[in-house]
Amino acid sequence: MILALKLFIYPALQLIFFLFSVGLFQREQVVLAIFSSLIAGFFGTWTLFVSIHELVHRRLFENRFAIEAAEIIFTLFIGQPYNGYKASHFAHHHYVNTLEDETSTYFRGKNGEAQSQGVIRYAFGWPYQFFKSLVFQPPKDSYLFKMRQKHTPRFLKDLFFLTIFLIGLFKYSAGVLALYCLMFYLAWAGMAVLNYAQHPPIEYGKGLTTSYYGKLYNLLFLNNGFHFEHHQDMQKDPLKTSKGNGAWEIKTAPLIAPFVEQGFLRNDTE
Repeated sequence: MILALKLFIYPALQLIFFLFSVGLFQREQVVLAIFSSLIAGFFGTWTLFVSIHELVHRRLFENRFAIEAAEIIFTLFIGQPYNGYKASHFAHHHYVNTLEDETSTYFRGKNGEAQSQGVIRYAFGWPYQFFKSLVFQPPKDSYLFKMRQKHTPRFLKDLFFLTIFLIGLFKYSAGVLALYCLMFYLAWAGMAVLNYAQHPPIEYGKGLTTSYYGKLYNLLFLNNGFHFEHHQDMQKDPLKTSKGNGAWEIKTAPLIAPFVEQGFLRNDTE
């Protein structure tokens, strides 16, 4: 129960600042509205990285109607079908940053081999990777294909309500729709930077996963820094997670590490 309550802190802050931006826009304070939307996007990153990520791995409700309704709400907070993200995330745990992983920090070069993506391209070019994943058809015997098949009905449900919501926003105000798009674009860009920090393209094919053990960071973000440990046990309550052995350790804040040389250091305790 404590974890569930804490998971809603960042969505609440995201919503508050987005509503601020809408109010400011209506009063024709466009610059402040954009600034407030950017702050909402910042909190949206943590909605994705902490709240939505954790909700993917656990069941909040037993009632099917409540689950379906919650998934629609989650979809509106992240600007993409929640069940699309869910299927992709389970595939990420299966492939762990190989080319089959839709969130991989590698890309397939002209010679067919894996090549490292730069963090700027990876983070701010995420819409290209997202739309590419929509048209890409994985092999029918692949884990990704099975995950997509399993979640397709709910994905389509999420997409339907998201489309209705976006049309409604546009009819209400094209400017408000632009603020919403700005918010979730920044949220996903921040998410991509953090994912890059947790899965840097250093050693392809070895499932490299990092952790960050800063006390303040993990206090604020519900032990989200223990990512290596999370990959060892996906279902474990993050508030009960302890430091494991064998991780690559992030030595600076995760949002900074991808931009800093020597941002990662091998933990020699394995």
